[in-house]
Amino acid sequence: MRSFNRSDPLASKFSATALRNRPSACWTENVQCPITPLQPPGSTPPPGHLLAACYTVAMQDEQEFRRAAEAALDTLKRHLILREEEDQADFEVEEQSGVLNVLFEEPGARFVITPNTPVRQIWISALATSFKLDWDPASGAFFLPRTGEPLVALVDRLIGEHHTG
Repeated sequence: MRSFNRSDPLASKFSATALRNRPSACWTENVQCPITPLQPPGSTPPPGHLLAACYTVAMQDEQEFRRAAEAALDTLKRHLILREEEDQADFEVEEQSGVLNVLFEEPGARFVITPNTPVRQIWISALATSFKLDWDPASGAFFLPRTGEPLVALVDRLIGEHHTG
């Protein structure tokens, strides 16, 4: 991992405005930044700090990401299949080329859960919203930075919101 600070020659390559608008941007002060709290859009770094894109720092190796994403999606698929077999479950789970689809009968809808290798995230398209999950090396799981929810808990919540929405 690389740490970022104002004296870093690569720091000038990062646009504070562009990074500030990324959902996974955080401040760092001369330290490595696997997971740190997000700052509000439009805020500026305190003196001695630089806005750094932390979502790719924690997991840089493509093979490592693919293995972790495959394991996470397999765990999610097994969880959803168990839920699918419940009496009141009105959805079914399909897997196609590493992408999970959760299909709902009433009201008709589809959640798409897919790994996005270039940015090392798992993306969920659900409820007319895109959710981008980052890797947390400490817990060994993908999570939604905005809420801290892990993948399975997030999907369970979204399924509940679909049913009540």
